[in-house]
Amino acid sequence: IDTLFDHNSKQWRIFTEIVTKTPELLLLNSLFATNGYQLRIAGGAVRDLLCGHRPKDIDLATDATPDQMNHMIRNRRNIWVLKTSSGHRNGTVMARVNDKLNYEITTLHKWSTDETPGKPIFITDWRTDAEHRDLTINAMYLSFDGRLYDYFDGLQDLQHRRIRFVDTAERPIRQNAITILRYFRFYCEFGGGHPHDPSILSTIGQYSHHLLHTSEQNLWKEFKKILSLD
Repeated sequence: IDTLFDHNSKQWRIFTEIVTKTPELLLLNSLFATNGYQLRIAGGAVRDLLCGHRPKDIDLATDATPDQMNHMIRNRRNIWVLKTSSGHRNGTVMARVNDKLNYEITTLHKWSTDETPGKPIFITDWRTDAEHRDLTINAMYLSFDGRLYDYFDGLQDLQHRRIRFVDTAERPIRQNAITILRYFRFYCEFGGGHPHDPSILSTIGQYSHHLLHTSEQNLWKEFKKILSLD
């Protein structure tokens, strides 16, 4: 589950350059650790690092709630919380550090399945958070000492160029139809020509009409990412 980078690898070199040469990241990590919380690099940034690429954006995950983050950051001169359109309803805090870099920091969560679908429930368990991500290659975390937390063999899937859902395809697609487009984008970028799982295609066919009810802005945002692929 938790392994360390090979210190002679390209991935380790990129990771150490990012961490040691980004005082803003070190400042955030120190703040969270001092207050008894964990902070890890999450999702796409971990995936890109494992592929030997420098991430364009670094998103962070934590076991601190938005209220706890606000309390930590309050009255600090070099870190402050930016207001976003969604506020903290989705568990994400946008922190600006040294008036230079912005970081999205998201509380570990699972999704409500009751009468208010789409409402995050804050948790402190990293594996449970990973269970609620879409694809295995997006469900990994990296601590600031270079330890990789990979609960569902995402690294192995990257190495073998497989695109798998953490659980079944139905849950993330039902929750957000954009997942359909994300699946095909990641398949083109990381899939390596492996045949599609028939059950995934069946689920996509079942829920594809939900894309008709997705905002044009979100659709175009995803299509631009697809069109930018080499």
